[in-house]
Amino acid sequence: MVFIPHNASHYCLVDASWKDAKEDGGIGWSLYSKEGIQVLRGSSSIHSTNSSLEAEAISMSMAVQQMRALRYENVAFISDCKSLIEEIKQGQSQQALRVVRSSEAHSFIQDILIMSGSLKFSFHYGPRSD
Repeated sequence: MVFIPHNASHYCLVDASWKDAKEDGGIGWSLYSKEGIQVLRGSSSIHSTNSSLEAEAISMSMAVQQMRALRYENVAFISDCKSLIEEIKQGQSQQALRVVRSSEAHSFIQDILIMSGSLKFSFHYGPRSD
């Protein structure tokens, strides 16, 4: 089970679908109340990306952008992409990113950090099995 911080007002499940660098992918997110009631959702197709990490970063960026635009605060974002969550957390703690897997993912991670700045957003890994 994924830990959702007690101060989070909502949680947002974020995911991407990626096959290879030659095929378009899909991204999506679903926002839930603490009680587990779906409040909002969004999805889109995306052009091919270099990696699954890049697709996951685009999906997270879209979700963060939407929550910011809709003025949500204290949202816990949950992804099954462990490397994305690790890199976001490293960026939040002001550490240099340990490994930059692609320049495109790096720029999306920087955007996520900038957009989430003062909104008390948190980022968590949640295995797909959960």
